[in-house]
Amino acid sequence: SSGINAEYGGEQSRKRPKIAERTNQEIREISGKRKSESSTSTGPKKKPLPNIFQGAQFYISSKVKESAVLERYIIAYGGEIVKDKTLAGKVVVEGETAGKGKRVSKEWISEKISGVK
Repeated sequence: SSGINAEYGGEQSRKRPKIAERTNQEIREISGKRKSESSTSTGPKKKPLPNIFQGAQFYISSKVKESAVLERYIIAYGGEIVKDKTLAGKVVVEGETAGKGKRVSKEWISEKISGVK
């Protein structure tokens, strides 16, 4: 068994972090690389997503259904996800207090995105 560990790098081998462990910046960098790679295709060019949430910090409670999808939309449209709701300007929660941030709903986020032309 020690031969197998040595062959594959043992405990010291690097593992890719799970999506939930990645920072907003890492997600933007990965997404930017994918966009630049796909822009070399022969298909029609797509406009970049507008930064409608630029500068906005969101906290999303783990109790919110489909929170991972919401996080992806917020990041895609220029927002930032924070893990401490006391640091967030906008808070999406279900069944708990919003803290100092402005309480917003999943529907509010969807309406903002849908309103972009």
